[in-house]
Amino acid sequence: MLPLVLLFAAAQADPSPDVSLFRFSGEDGTELRDRTNVALRESFGVRVIALDHDMLLERLSCEALDAACIRSLGRWLASDIDTASDYAVIEVAGPPRRSIWVCDVNAGTVIEKLEFREDTGDQILPIVVPARIAQAVREHHQPPPPITEAERAELDGLDERPAATVAYEDLPLCPCLSVSGPEFSLPNCRDAELPPPVGRKSRCSVQTDEPPAPLFLLLALLALRERRKAVLERLSRSGRLPADVAARLRAALDSPRTGAKA
Repeated sequence: MLPLVLLFAAAQADPSPDVSLFRFSGEDGTELRDRTNVALRESFGVRVIALDHDMLLERLSCEALDAACIRSLGRWLASDIDTASDYAVIEVAGPPRRSIWVCDVNAGTVIEKLEFREDTGDQILPIVVPARIAQAVREHHQPPPPITEAERAELDGLDERPAATVAYEDLPLCPCLSVSGPEFSLPNCRDAELPPPVGRKSRCSVQTDEPPAPLFLLLALLALRERRKAVLERLSRSGRLPADVAARLRAALDSPRTGAKA
């Protein structure tokens, strides 16, 4: 008896919402909808509806998918236990420039609009789009907690660049870090020559008898970059960081020019 009581309590505590998934058009529409179905089923119940955007408007006697029409859609879906849903995924415009809306049918609002152009042979969109649709429903149903001050400080540090607070001739001498590859130098330091004579390479690009800088300097820089990468990925996965911001910061960390400074 006790397991049944616990099961009932868990079901009442936080019921998983249901999502109506409408038909996608175009040559790749069926595959994209199937992938979206799989992505949504990881967290929600899915009702597959055999209607496209135009057929839906005709069924609801709507001229456009506005707030009133979305609420009418919610009432129409709720009239049948097999289609009752909290959210709806509707393709408003087909390829080549596809537009997919994610709607809260109870509130009559559009919580996410995905607009993108499809190219033949694209291997990224069929993965990214279904994941983003599922994430939009997940974040609307259970909004992620706000970013903490510690995480904000970590993000602010990703864009920091050394400030030129002293004259170049007063900077400390740069060590030469030999890593069996291209020349690698630390920021905020100078070469031995001010500037190197015309036609001569810098001090670090020629063989010298000076011992290389300690390896721990390079390891410390690499460890700092990996730690910041981990923070960035954790915030990105939790949905607390917009996708475009995460992509920009990820590119900055991976850039060879800024890798030592990130």
